[in-house]
Amino acid sequence: MRVSRTQIMIAAIALTVAGTSGYFLEDGASLQVPTRIVALSAALDGAAVPVDRGVPPLPALAPRRLAEDAPLPVLPESAAPEGCAPAVLALSPLPGAMIGVAVEAPCRAGERVEIFHAGLGFAVRLSDQAAWQGSVPALAEDAAIALRFEAGDELLGGCGCPTCRGWCGWGAVARDGAAGTARL
Repeated sequence: MRVSRTQIMIAAIALTVAGTSGYFLEDGASLQVPTRIVALSAALDGAAVPVDRGVPPLPALAPRRLAEDAPLPVLPESAAPEGCAPAVLALSPLPGAMIGVAVEAPCRAGERVEIFHAGLGFAVRLSDQAAWQGSVPALAEDAAIALRFEAGDELLGGCGCPTCRGWCGWGAVARDGAAGTARL
C-alpha cells in the first residue's frame, strides 16, 4: 500500500486542527482565581439555622361501615356427564414425605387427568373402572393438589403432611448427566 503526498497532507492538517482545538478548549478559557476561601464550619457558625416546624395534625376521618363481601358463587362438583356421580379426590399423608392420591370419576373411564402440586405437574390415565391411585412427593408441609380433567374441570384438595419435616423442599436434580440434590 502506497501513501500519497495528498494523504500525508490531510493527516497532518487533521492532527494540527485536533491539537489546536484541544489546546484552546483546555487552556484557552480564562480561569477565575478565588479571592477568599472560607472553611464551611466558619461559615455556618454565624448563620441562623431555621428551626424545623412541626407538621399540623391531620383531621380525623369519619368512621365508615365497610360494605359486606358479596357471597362467592357455588362451584360445581365437577363437569360429570348427566346421570353420573361427581368425581372424588382423596388425599392422605404417607411415610417418607409422600402423599397418597386416589381419584374416582364415574363415567370417565380411560380419561387423561393432570395432577399439579407445588410446581410439579404430570398426567395419568384413569383405569377402566374410572379410578387412579398413586403417590406424589410432598413438596410442602401443607400440600395442595389440583386435578384437571380433559374437559377442563378441576378438583382441589389439601392435606397436611406430618412426615414432611426435614424432607420438604428437597428434590433430585439431573443436569448434563450429573445427578445430585438441591433445595427447591
